[in-house]
Amino acid sequence: MRINLARIGVGFFIILFTACATVDDVQRASDLIRTDNELARLLKEVRPGDQEGSSVFLTVLAADASEKAKLLGNSADAIAFYRIAATAYWKSDKPEFTDKLFAVVGSGQEACGGLGDRAPDRDCLFLQFVIPFAAIESESRKLNYDAKLKKIDFFDQLETGAEIKTLDDTSGYLHKIKKSVKSILNVGSDDVLLSHTEMKLYYCDNAKKALKTYNNIASNLYTKTVSYHKRKADLEGSHNLEFDAKAVDELRDLDQKLTEKCN
Repeated sequence: MRINLARIGVGFFIILFTACATVDDVQRASDLIRTDNELARLLKEVRPGDQEGSSVFLTVLAADASEKAKLLGNSADAIAFYRIAATAYWKSDKPEFTDKLFAVVGSGQEACGGLGDRAPDRDCLFLQFVIPFAAIESESRKLNYDAKLKKIDFFDQLETGAEIKTLDDTSGYLHKIKKSVKSILNVGSDDVLLSHTEMKLYYCDNAKKALKTYNNIASNLYTKTVSYHKRKADLEGSHNLEFDAKAVDELRDLDQKLTEKCN
């Protein structure tokens, strides 16, 4: 009788423990879905009409998701929360949170490595390219080289020194981000993209924007560089451009095109 009671007690404990674990799992999953949905709402409904207000909410959401991820250790749910935090910090457009963006991405990638084959491939894939996307988007918007290049006119022979500096600065910028653009294109060759429709669409949308930004700047730089060298003999002063159209052409060559998976 005592043995039966002991068995019943152990069985009851196992059932109770399993039920508690299940409740915790359900609550955690619900919290993750709710946080993910809030991120989507802020990006789709709030951000387009209220950039400043959405930035505040996104940074709060990012901090909350980051803390939840830390409490979950190296788990799939933790990685998902890191992905949410990284997206929110990125889309907040707040330079002062750059270090936190790098921190959550680093923690997320570390968790991905710790889980190995059990890691959620969608979230881990996203964490690979969030920093290159963020860097290109924020820097391009801030520096606005595309618009600056379009204003250059070597035929009027006005402000030639400043115009040549713009060409130099633009060339330096493209050299700086070319590696990031190529890394984005490399991610696109990963077959994992095909297995996640939502992730594929998200990647392709942002990859196309990044590639378009790079190509537009590089094409305008090429045109203005050609124009400079055609007018060089007529330009007075000591203004000199240290590169030619061939050098810019090499910058334009990324050795890769956006993967056909995005077509």
